[in-house]
Amino acid sequence: MAAILSIITTCKGRLDHLKQTLPWMVAQPDAETIVVDYDCPDGATAWVRANHPATRIIKVDAEPLFCHARARNLGAHAAVGQWLSFVDADTRLNANYSRRVVPLLRDWHYFRPAPMHIDAWGHVICRKTDFEAIEGYDEVMRGWGGEDDDLYMRLGLLGRKAAFFPGELVESIGHGSADRVRFSDVADRWVTQRAHAVYCCIKFDLIRVANQVVLPLSTRLAIYEEVRRTVVADANRGAPASRITIHLPTELRVPMHDWTIRRQWTFDLEKVPGTPPPQP
Repeated sequence: MAAILSIITTCKGRLDHLKQTLPWMVAQPDAETIVVDYDCPDGATAWVRANHPATRIIKVDAEPLFCHARARNLGAHAAVGQWLSFVDADTRLNANYSRRVVPLLRDWHYFRPAPMHIDAWGHVICRKTDFEAIEGYDEVMRGWGGEDDDLYMRLGLLGRKAAFFPGELVESIGHGSADRVRFSDVADRWVTQRAHAVYCCIKFDLIRVANQVVLPLSTRLAIYEEVRRTVVADANRGAPASRITIHLPTELRVPMHDWTIRRQWTFDLEKVPGTPPPQP
């Protein structure tokens, strides 16, 4: 009988965490477990094969930087379960996780833990068909933070509502922020978070104009690269604000006989006066 739940976790430099959490994943009934070894320097594949041979492994080579969105998409693509459960390598599942969440699962919803610890923000369960309908995580987003919020918003555009399972079923292993940016080309995670927030704002404005849930990859990539370049450059020089100008794609131009209306949007990112800096 096919698994109801596909538990998907990724590993790049997190083998110490995976050694503590994978046993709880593979012990879940009515579930398969998939580990995406995203060019992990710790030898995750060898350890998983030696200690949990029933676990399915997706091996990615020659990827020095970590793209969480791509890693999760690779795991989802290989999954055979009706529902996808995305679990970080530093998340320990309760022994009764699948027994308690599977009866709660229902169509037209996706599921998150509640109450929720901030470290479990990216933990989500959704139907595989819904995930595929929105083309999964947005792989143009690189670095820490934001790809989960983006997924939730697009599931909402698909008409799927957020629902919840008991937060006590997941427990995060605490760790420093250095682990979060170890394989990123931007050392400050809050800078990439700002870039991702602006990118998502622009993307969702454009989605409303285009009236489609998924924008073409070329459009998303062009927007993302401009946003990231601007936000990172301004952060490096200590600027208190960023301005990004986006030219709407050709297919959204409005023809008018021998004239063409071309539109561009300007987005200003400004620091709120008096707010303390975020913790490293």
